[in-house]
Amino acid sequence: MMNDKTINTRKRNFQIVAALSTVAVLVIAVFAVLLCYKVKWSYDMTTERLYTLSDQSISALKGLDESIQIAGIYPSGQEEQMVVSLLDQYQKNSERISIEYIDAEQEPARLATYNLNIASVSNGSIIVKCADKYKILSNADLFESTEDGTIFNGEREITGAIRYVTSESMSVIYFVEGNGETSASQSMTKAVAALEQATFEVRTLRLTEGDEIPADAATLIFVSPKQDITDEELAKLQAYLKEGGRIFLMIDAVLNSNETDYSNISLLTSEFGIGITNNYVVEEDSQYYLSQYNLYLIPQMGSHEITDPIVQAGTLVILPIVRGLGLVDYDKSEISNTILLQSSSKSWIRADMTIADQNFTKDDYIGPATLAYASVKSNVKWGTEAARMVSIGNSSFALDGSIEVQANRDFFLNCVLWLSGDTGIETIASKTINSGSLIIRGSEFTGLAVLCLAVLPGIVFLSAFVVWSRRRNR
Repeated sequence: MMNDKTINTRKRNFQIVAALSTVAVLVIAVFAVLLCYKVKWSYDMTTERLYTLSDQSISALKGLDESIQIAGIYPSGQEEQMVVSLLDQYQKNSERISIEYIDAEQEPARLATYNLNIASVSNGSIIVKCADKYKILSNADLFESTEDGTIFNGEREITGAIRYVTSESMSVIYFVEGNGETSASQSMTKAVAALEQATFEVRTLRLTEGDEIPADAATLIFVSPKQDITDEELAKLQAYLKEGGRIFLMIDAVLNSNETDYSNISLLTSEFGIGITNNYVVEEDSQYYLSQYNLYLIPQMGSHEITDPIVQAGTLVILPIVRGLGLVDYDKSEISNTILLQSSSKSWIRADMTIADQNFTKDDYIGPATLAYASVKSNVKWGTEAARMVSIGNSSFALDGSIEVQANRDFFLNCVLWLSGDTGIETIASKTINSGSLIIRGSEFTGLAVLCLAVLPGIVFLSAFVVWSRRRNR
């Protein structure tokens, strides 16, 4: 047996070891904290890698040869921590990036040093400035609420702004107006922002008022003209194409009428072998339409510079109520047409808009239908660069409210990049903060509804009934 002296000795030794261990742990913890402050290292544990810069952003930062000022406009102590963490990554990856946070109400003099020439800047905005050129991003540009959760566009917008303010020269994209086209400034603000992020300058052009097509026009975009172009416009556009012009035509189906005439637009597209007739496509393969809406198509994609990155990313393009396009006779030695988007073999085309029956009739046409073409016309005979055209039977996919759905934005931007010949810009994906997106197609929606509303409740009820029966018979 141990005597009292031995017990006391062991007790004292235990206390000493415990005290030394505690001190050692505290010293290690303090040292670790100090080390973390000294070493610029972090690990992004978020599923979407919200705080990790993509290769595209890092490449853009490595190419900087000018200083970039970035200012976050927030009331003191109310900075958005997600934005702060992301901006820290920009600063860590480039010595040319400087970050500061300004309370616009308490520090107006600091904000004034940016020389923005605007009345005010709202809280939550980010200013990206290089020399005299700047871009202001609003909180709505950075965060977007959708049915799939909150989307964080921070990296995409900030890197796009850096590209914008550091670009020495920008190709000019013109949205053509004057024939009832959708207004880009009112209904395509996100598409315009995407073009500016890709270092394009965006302007409007009204050929109906006698304007000539500017020599700096990298691409002309038509967004759902409601009426035909005039003979004078047609002549200008044909001359433009002979000089290697680029046209992006988005033309919606005209529902409930067979009267709308697009004769001159058809003459223009026929220069590339593309035929325009009024119709809309109905998809019967549940894998290629959205949920229960077989007029909201999820088209198959052909292989092309425009679509290949989207296919590789495994994302989808969604077109609501789309017109099918056709081909007319053309010289294949001079013109090439590549299918970008197409409906399935189970689809059909309604060309007579007076038919009220929602089912296939003898007057309808069997699919598949081509929904978008990329066309190239050699101009060897004129000694100029080849002309290009992208034609698609829908514009809704590019409007605010739709362009951020799945790969619609990427498809729109890829079309313009290919047309303009500027394929060096890679798009940066948005990131969902709190949930993943789920596209449910056709019969999958019905199957999921049956599973959730009938099968699972039935299993629970049957299990409860079996337990009740056994207990009752004991």
